[in-house]
Amino acid sequence: MRYLIVGASRGIGLALSKELPSQEDELICVSRTAPQIKPSRGKDVQWVYADATSESFSSIIKDAVGNKPVDVFIYAAGISEKAAFDELTEKEISDVLRTNLESFVRLAQALLSNLVSSEQKMVVAIASTCGLPNEGASKVTYAASKFGMRGAAHALREVLRPHNGRVTVISPGSIASDIDVEEGTEAVFEKYGGGRMPTQDIVETVRYLLSLSPAACVKEIHIPATPDTDV
Repeated sequence: MRYLIVGASRGIGLALSKELPSQEDELICVSRTAPQIKPSRGKDVQWVYADATSESFSSIIKDAVGNKPVDVFIYAAGISEKAAFDELTEKEISDVLRTNLESFVRLAQALLSNLVSSEQKMVVAIASTCGLPNEGASKVTYAASKFGMRGAAHALREVLRPHNGRVTVISPGSIASDIDVEEGTEAVFEKYGGGRMPTQDIVETVRYLLSLSPAACVKEIHIPATPDTDV
């Protein structure tokens, strides 16, 4: 099976790239920076360096993939605001929208034939509880981008439906993305006391999706951390 994981250098994307593929699988990792820790699993790992804020983002990845089928496409790239809404520059707003939404849409279009030609045909979009109704987030640009990602993913499902393709949106809440998955859940509970989820929880969620038959399509999964009160 061939995986394409975008945003694989850290956080959820790194955890997925390290834990999901087996030694028999091919793994294509996409990031704009060198990985903090390289995936330890997967017989064939190819790194593609591409910046999701760049106009050439999707074409760089498409050139690397070529005409090979993509069985599992996971979009885990994402950035948020680093200042209050009234202090953001136009470029900062554009970068968030492009990274979290526009590049997902453009890349899905570029890879459409690769997905259709595969047997698995699975797309997983990592969104956020900030993109859910009545969440209460004050990060306007980030919330807009994650709302948009959810809408794009639901529409993409209709595009892939005639080809028996599946698209799932996963919206996590508070995640301990700063703790490597290989440190274990104990390290997360020691630091956050249950206030944030280990990235392993998202890994297990995607692993569950992969365990289902092609006849089952899980449309959307919301996973707030247990103490999260804003969803």
